Amino acid sequence: MNRDRTNNIIDLELVQQRNRQDDEDAADTSDDSGDEHYSIGFVILRQSKSDPGRVWEQEPKKTITESGKSSFSGLMPRREVCKASVRLSPKYNYIVVPYTREWGVEIPYTMRVFTRQEIKVEALPELYSQTYEGSWVVGDELDTAGGAMAIPGSGKENLKFCQNPQYIFNLPKSKDRVSVKVVLRRTDKNGVVKGKREGKNNFAGLVLVKPDPPPASGKKRRQDITNFMGEPLSPHKRAAAAAKAERIARGELPPPVQAQDDSISRKLAIARQEWCCQSDFSDKESANVNLGKIMQVWCENGMIVVPVLQQPGMEGSYMLEVFSEVPVAMRELPQDHEKTVAAAWTEQLSGGMHMFENWKRNPKFSLELFTDRPAKVDITISRPLDRWEKRAVKDSVGCMMGFYVISVTHVKKEPTGVFHDGKPFVSTPYMPVHKLQTPEDFYLQPLAEKEVYTILPTTYEPEKLGPFFVTVKADCDFRLSLK
Repeated sequence: MNRDRTNNIIDLELVQQRNRQDDEDAADTSDDSGDEHYSIGFVILRQSKSDPGRVWEQEPKKTITESGKSSFSGLMPRREVCKASVRLSPKYNYIVVPYTREWGVEIPYTMRVFTRQEIKVEALPELYSQTYEGSWVVGDELDTAGGAMAIPGSGKENLKFCQNPQYIFNLPKSKDRVSVKVVLRRTDKNGVVKGKREGKNNFAGLVLVKPDPPPASGKKRRQDITNFMGEPLSPHKRAAAAAKAERIARGELPPPVQAQDDSISRKLAIARQEWCCQSDFSDKESANVNLGKIMQVWCENGMIVVPVLQQPGMEGSYMLEVFSEVPVAMRELPQDHEKTVAAAWTEQLSGGMHMFENWKRNPKFSLELFTDRPAKVDITISRPLDRWEKRAVKDSVGCMMGFYVISVTHVKKEPTGVFHDGKPFVSTPYMPVHKLQTPEDFYLQPLAEKEVYTILPTTYEPEKLGPFFVTVKADCDFRLSLK
């Protein structure tokens, strides 16, 4: 027994080598008096032999020892740290994690393990990573400072959450389980809101959620379009391809613009029954989410990552990193020619459609196009399913929704100025759906300076209250705002 105990005792030493800058600074000197050392350390973690591989989180119950607890090391910079007489068991694997106490430091090092028994020491494979830099901004043309899913202090749903930057990553097709960790680090120091220094409780956070499935194509897509009762709806008539080509040839329409793959759209709302993972808001500078071992089939459409600040309307900058055991494809969901604004029909702003007296009392949105040619525009009105589904089934007519697109300054009972396929376009039809958009190949003409289009979303009947979203995509620069 004594022999076994002796054979399972190791001494471990970590030595940092001279870095490149040190080499340059000390090139003309013969001693090491000018060497710069960093504070370094290591931790030894226990691991089950049935679950080999990289350790992603330091769990206290699996921590065997740390160099910082040795009398030969501490927080002060020193060339080497060591830990003697570490007792290990052959029942487990052990992971040694060397580190610098300061983030972002790159220096070479040597690790030595001393033992009376032959042991196997090997480096685990390096991680793959994707890094993106971004910012939360508040402006007329772009507002990405949406805040957390819930308003701090009240717990109420934050409709502006959808305005935060959003990214999506996809795992390669495989039956193997893959570990993924997402890390958010703030790179700004002086965040401001309304010209003031940020509050003491404004923390950084991450939200991970699966995207909405992409729409099917062809006949299958048409069959999937249903009303509240699950009944199929007939699609709108589309202009013939020959007619469209002829209009392009006459110069009435611009040539088609090659668009990005938009099969996956930005996440506008997260239903209560949806899978969602949110970091704890405990640090102003960083946040992370560890997904553990996941399979590609579990998130076959990808995973959306949303970096947030807890307080809405707070500006700042960040660096987002995704670490994984295998390469992942990651991209930012577009915001340059797409913008979403959250709003709600309230007691003061829910006048119903134009057949009702107070129909003008609905939320109004200003759309300003920065172009001198006809612009292809896609306007979408959507609302969260879990907030509307039950009452829409009970009142399928009253809860129908539609929207007007108006090119005149003042909203009139019979709006004019917008045309589609050579015919006046007043509004979309009112339909029992939770998502409604302008027809395919919808164009808006450029307006005179300082003139804007008005988008007026309404429910069919007044006093149908609840949140909704207005999303605009265009092949030109534009400004979308709530009046």
